[in-house]
Amino acid sequence: MAQAALSAVPKTITVVLDDNYPPYVFRDASGQIQGILKDTWALWEARTGVAVKLQAMDWANAQQFMQAGRADVIDTLFRTPDRLAIYDFTAPYAQLEVSIFFHKSIGGIVDTASLKGFTVGVKAGDACLAVLTRHGVDTVKAYPSYAAVISAAAEGDLRVFCMDKPPAVHLLNQRGVEQDFRQSIPLYTGEFHRAVRKGNGAMLQLLDDGFGRITPAEYQAIEQKWLGKPIEQYAETVYVRYVGDALGGAALLALLLGGWSYTLRQRVVAKTAALTASLTELRAAQSQLQANSERFQKIASRLPGMVYQFLLRPDGSFCFPFASPSIRDIYRVSPESVLEDSAAVVANIHPADLARVLESIRLSAQNLTPWQHEYRVKFDDGTVRWLFGNSLPERLADGSVLWHGFITDITERRKADDKLRQLSRITEQSPVAIVITNLAGTIEYANPMFTEVTGYAADELDGCNPRILQSGLTPLEVYRDMWANLKAGRVWHGELVNRKKSGEFFTEQVVIAPVVGAYGKVTHYVALKEDITERRKLDQALQASLQEKVALLNEVHHRVKNNLQVITSLLRLEAGRSSQPDTKAVLQEMQGRIRAMALLHESLYRSGTFASVDLASYLKQLATQAFRAQGSGAVRLTLLLEPVLVSMDLATPCGLLVNELISNALKHAFPPGQGGEIQVALHAVPGAVGSSPQWCLRVSDTGVGLPADFEVRRAQSLGMQLASDLAQQLGGTLVVGTALATDAGASFAINFSVGGQA
Repeated sequence: MAQAALSAVPKTITVVLDDNYPPYVFRDASGQIQGILKDTWALWEARTGVAVKLQAMDWANAQQFMQAGRADVIDTLFRTPDRLAIYDFTAPYAQLEVSIFFHKSIGGIVDTASLKGFTVGVKAGDACLAVLTRHGVDTVKAYPSYAAVISAAAEGDLRVFCMDKPPAVHLLNQRGVEQDFRQSIPLYTGEFHRAVRKGNGAMLQLLDDGFGRITPAEYQAIEQKWLGKPIEQYAETVYVRYVGDALGGAALLALLLGGWSYTLRQRVVAKTAALTASLTELRAAQSQLQANSERFQKIASRLPGMVYQFLLRPDGSFCFPFASPSIRDIYRVSPESVLEDSAAVVANIHPADLARVLESIRLSAQNLTPWQHEYRVKFDDGTVRWLFGNSLPERLADGSVLWHGFITDITERRKADDKLRQLSRITEQSPVAIVITNLAGTIEYANPMFTEVTGYAADELDGCNPRILQSGLTPLEVYRDMWANLKAGRVWHGELVNRKKSGEFFTEQVVIAPVVGAYGKVTHYVALKEDITERRKLDQALQASLQEKVALLNEVHHRVKNNLQVITSLLRLEAGRSSQPDTKAVLQEMQGRIRAMALLHESLYRSGTFASVDLASYLKQLATQAFRAQGSGAVRLTLLLEPVLVSMDLATPCGLLVNELISNALKHAFPPGQGGEIQVALHAVPGAVGSSPQWCLRVSDTGVGLPADFEVRRAQSLGMQLASDLAQQLGGTLVVGTALATDAGASFAINFSVGGQA
């Protein structure tokens, strides 16, 4: 059993405690832990043989450190109801009064009730905070340490604070302001305990056994070391052994001793004065050192980056003996977690940069050269940030290398630099000329394309004005308009005819814009220029060619129209000469068809546009002429035509089809003497599906209707065969039925796409 218990004893334990509770525990000028508890734990370590790793830090951080499971024991802890739920406590080893301290100019503070209206300073995580809250004091300001509370009080930023008496007395005297503050009667008396996690009885027993082996004399020696001991009063007793007969000799001796005593007192006074002066100077130096340390801490905590010391040991391990609070932002670790081992920092360096960072540190240590490096860190959530480190190394006596430096987050600067580099590359590689001038017009920058187009080298353009390119061919009104817009803060677009260095003229399409500076005022002008000389030549050649083609097309349509009119006249003459009714009818039908084609060419010739024809306008003229040439007064023509532009290839079959259907209706639908209506309709087909719009062309009448043998006659009729062929040219089928939603008359309709022939 004993052997099993022995094997369960750990080799090392980690103890976390406050680092600012003098005289029990505090840091000296070099940052090392000192005080009663350090010496006490050293004795415990010697008695138990278990190594103790002390982790002293801000009290709030210390409690988090313990609760995170990173320590076995927490020291300097008051026992409270909340803490009893999570810790098992040792017996108390010190009783500590807790009081309210207030500036001497304030009176009437005797208890928590009298604190209403005052801002009360406390140390973060201190038991006093819970007591004040429980008594309804809500105007509380937390500080990271007792030293920070006293510093704020000494500087006049804090007038009232709650603190344990030992550190309060120590720190007030250390700052030399003990006479400026008063204290209330104790609010309560707390007790220092050591504690372990709830249920860890073995560790609690180990603590009690170890401290039980320390003798009272050893405890007393430690306390006398740090608290001092009463000054022993030295009393010199003069024993008079001989009286009476030796009065004369005694008087003589007293006279001699009086002279010697006077001399001795003078020397003591001088020595005491010198010692007092030395103590005063030492106290002033300590106070100044503390003030400088606090000032440094304040500056370091407010800098936009991390102030640090980095130590590389001879065995290759490294740590941060000092890191300002900004390490939490830079590396997302606490200063305490990297005091002994900086593995947490190394783990956050971007894997792609880690080797270069370590190599740069090695070279800096080897040559004792400044370490300057840009690198990335990558955190667990995927965030990547750029950092820049700058520090100076020194070699220590044990072979270690210690760097003193600064690390800052340069992510935004890197983004801005990348954007500037990208914009620079875009400008340098731009296919258009770019030139920047000041408000006087002096060129400050011209990109390579500008020099390529103008023929001027970059150094030739320095200090010049863009007017060196003026050719005299650009009207003055253009320049006046340009400057009027620029001076009004507007962007100007236009064309300039300029001259290159070689004397060659060229045309530029130019956009000039004012550049507005940080204070809302125009500071520069930037111009984007494109050489459009060749484009202008091509445009001119194209216009000339187009005019020639338009003239040719006009001539072609004019000649075709005239020739068709000649043919129409010949057919009319021939029909007039013929005495055969059938021959005359055929000639008249041919005349109508040719008239339809001639009308189309005449419309194109008159409009001057050959790409498209207004089908409604064309069919209106065609139907009116055909009806006038063949109709009678008893039959009327109705046109319901919606405008639509179509190609000539569609207009031609549409015109021939309408001509053919009107001729057939006038010939067969109305017997002599019978009246009625012929309707020509053109409209879009609603709800048509497809990429091209669908249109419907319909010719209907209110005549006698279709004969019973229509289909037989249709196959033998040249006109109906022609109509069917024209419908196929339009990409549709001729649909035959009754007219006007009645049972009388006939209707001929076709749906076709205006997007082109099928």
